[in-house]
Amino acid sequence: MKKKFVQVFLIVLICTGPIQSSAQYTGATAVGIYNLAHHKKNKHGEDVVYLKNGSVIHGTIVELEPDKNVRIVTSDNSILIFKMNEVEKITKDTPDYHKESKGGGGYVNNFDVGYLLGIGDGTLSYQSNITTQKNAYHGISVRDVNGFHASNSIDVGLGLGYEYFTGDTNYLPATEYIPIFFDMRGYFESNTNTSAGFIFDIGYDIGLTTKYMGVNLGYGTIADATLKFKGGAFFNPAFCIRFKSSSKLSYCLNLGYEYTVNSIDVKETLSSNLFGYYQTYTVEGSETLKSGFFTFRGGIEF
Repeated sequence: MKKKFVQVFLIVLICTGPIQSSAQYTGATAVGIYNLAHHKKNKHGEDVVYLKNGSVIHGTIVELEPDKNVRIVTSDNSILIFKMNEVEKITKDTPDYHKESKGGGGYVNNFDVGYLLGIGDGTLSYQSNITTQKNAYHGISVRDVNGFHASNSIDVGLGLGYEYFTGDTNYLPATEYIPIFFDMRGYFESNTNTSAGFIFDIGYDIGLTTKYMGVNLGYGTIADATLKFKGGAFFNPAFCIRFKSSSKLSYCLNLGYEYTVNSIDVKETLSSNLFGYYQTYTVEGSETLKSGFFTFRGGIEF
């Protein structure tokens, strides 16, 4: 009886062994087929690998060795392998991520320092008189723009800065302004960390300079004038190149042209004291200064 029981047990064991092995193999195959189907169904994949050089890779991770490598299959079935010391982080893909990357959103700050070189002629209009003289102005500029990503390729924001222009002793004195402006930046799509684009700024310069000038004409006559630089409108289109250092930091260089129309309040006084007779004549008016500049700027985006 005992011998027959052992025989029955061995027969059952032999019969069920292949069934269990087959079940395990079938299960693994099913998982593999599911992953492949899921990978093809989701265009962007379900895993996101962020590299330290700023690149973002979408796909399905098929192998991950924490201290060595990560292997990911992209939507075009390319297999990419990265060393873990190249990886900044790995996350799961979510609808919120695509909403941000595809539809915009997210804060961005652009800070730059620039040099402005006067070109062409500057025109100074006073009442019915127009004076034209070579634009010998040049200046330095510091600007900061706070904005957001309207889309993957377009940023918009508002900017504030400070600009100082050297003067021409034969034309106008040194002046200072605070520019307030709207800033829009558009970049061409690129598969590298370098991308080109355009910047367009339009705004208003707030003048900070008041200049007094006096001349003694002799014979008890003094002529003086007070110039108050009120500022005015400007626009500044530029071509730019952006170098992406990481996912949160980029360096930008741009070359452009700025055209300004500034208003100057003028108060002229002629005072004479001749033979004991004192007379004063005062004339007030407004001048308009129009000038153009080449702009060279470099800055950071974060």
